[in-house]
Amino acid sequence: MIFSSLRIKPLFALLLCFPALLTVVFILFMPDTARTSGQASDPIAFLSGLGWQADASSEQIGTVSVPDRFNAVFSAYNDLQLSQGFDLTPYAGCELEKRSYRLLNYPGGEKATDVYANLLFFNGKIVGGDICSVRLDGFLRGLK
Repeated sequence: MIFSSLRIKPLFALLLCFPALLTVVFILFMPDTARTSGQASDPIAFLSGLGWQADASSEQIGTVSVPDRFNAVFSAYNDLQLSQGFDLTPYAGCELEKRSYRLLNYPGGEKATDVYANLLFFNGKIVGGDICSVRLDGFLRGLK
């Protein structure tokens, strides 16, 4: 029996479109942190997507060494990362790039003038971050 070209074309088209359809469904139903994490091409836009206005001209770039074994302090910091969909354990023993930006819209009046967003990068991908105050009575919290 010979298949007609009319029956093969729709099947072929469906097979070609199936991977694209799966990708769209995956993107639509993944958690927000998975959708936003890793977007390092524009850290300011990444922070804006989380509701923060960051001062691009205040950018400071440094490095953070992730220890091979987490002590109590680093374990607590990683717990903060885990609570927002990141995990630093795969980067144990690695050096991460840290980019800091002064936040312009952190609530709190004068005490909010020294509040920064810190983003951690590995191979150009965002792998963690926090919001902190650099004042003596400062704080550290998640990005959201």
